[in-house]
Amino acid sequence: MEMKLFEIRDKATFIPAMAIKLRNRTPEEFWLLRHAGYAAEQIGGRDEDVEPYVILCKLDGVEAHYDSFDWPNQRTMGTAHRYIIANWRDLTSSDVVDVQFILGETIARKRSEREE
Repeated sequence: MEMKLFEIRDKATFIPAMAIKLRNRTPEEFWLLRHAGYAAEQIGGRDEDVEPYVILCKLDGVEAHYDSFDWPNQRTMGTAHRYIIANWRDLTSSDVVDVQFILGETIARKRSEREE
């Protein structure tokens, strides 16, 4: 498993979040993930062959989902989750995931609040 922290931003919104890419490291982890219903190819195959399972968790209030379409707030959390899944390899921990920029509503990405 691999974990990254993100600053999810939207209009007047700041959400600290943790994303965990589900990948087995041992046969025991593979067994547990399979018994939880995760597909063998996505937890044990080559990264470049499949879209990864990524659990996204808000760090304030601790709400988490692995299905990006399960978020009650599809605009912010659903969009951010799908972006994180699609761009996992290019994102690094502490990156800003700017929903307004992703949706094409702004021409420049937001900077981290820690820089302001």
